[in-house]
Amino acid sequence: MYYDTIAHIYDIIYKDLDYQFQVAFVDSYVKNYFLKKKVLDLACGTGKHLYCFHKLHYQTQGMDLSKEMVKLTQKRVPLATVNKGSFLNFKLKEQFPLITCFFNSLTYNLTLVALEKTLRTIYSHLEEGGLFVCDLYLSDTQEKVEGVREYHENNSYITRTFIGIPKGKKFDSTMVYVYFNGKKTEIIKEETVRGSFSLREMLTLIKKVGFEVIYNGEGYWKGKGSGMTVFVLKK
Repeated sequence: MYYDTIAHIYDIIYKDLDYQFQVAFVDSYVKNYFLKKKVLDLACGTGKHLYCFHKLHYQTQGMDLSKEMVKLTQKRVPLATVNKGSFLNFKLKEQFPLITCFFNSLTYNLTLVALEKTLRTIYSHLEEGGLFVCDLYLSDTQEKVEGVREYHENNSYITRTFIGIPKGKKFDSTMVYVYFNGKKTEIIKEETVRGSFSLREMLTLIKKVGFEVIYNGEGYWKGKGSGMTVFVLKK
C-alpha cells in the first residue's frame, strides 16, 4: 500500500503543513455550536491533526487504512484510540460530535457511488447536530500535472518526481521518491488513483445524504494556492 511504503518519510514531505492552524479553524466551529470536545479523524495519517486536537483537550480517535500510519499515530498520540479501517464502510459502536477528514483524502473514493456511501457512513456516525469537516480538490476538468519537489529535514533529503494523468473520472498519479537519510539512499516508486469530482457533484451528494452546508470555501487553505475546498457540514 502506498502509505505503508512512504509512512517513514511522510512527515518530512508535509513538515510545512500548518496542522495547528487547520485544527484551530475546526475548533472555532466546535465552540460556536457548543459541541463536546471529542473527534474522530478519518485517514488520520501520522496523527499530527489528532495531536493538535489532543493539545486542545479533545478526546481523540483516529482511523487509517495504512497499518504503518496507524502505528505512527499511536506512537504520537498514545491516549488516542486508533483503528485500521476504511472510511467507506467503517462501523463503530459510538457516534461523535465531530468527524474530520483532511488533505483531499475523500478523493480516494473513485466513483460518486463510493463517495456517497462514504458520506452516508460518516453521517450515521455523527451525533444529531454534529459536524463533519473535510477538504478536497474539486474541478470540472482535470489536466496533466507534473513536477519535481525537494524536501530537507536535518540530515534527510528527499526528491519527489510527480506525474498525474487524468483518465475519465479518475486521476492516475505516479511518484518516484529518492530518499537519503544521511547514510544510505532509498528509491520508492508508487502509483495511486483518485476520483475526480466537481463542486456541483459534491454539493448534490451532500444534500442527498442529508447534510446542511455550514461553510464551503478556501477555509484554512486560503492563500496557499492548493485549489482545495473546505466543507463544514452539519447533521
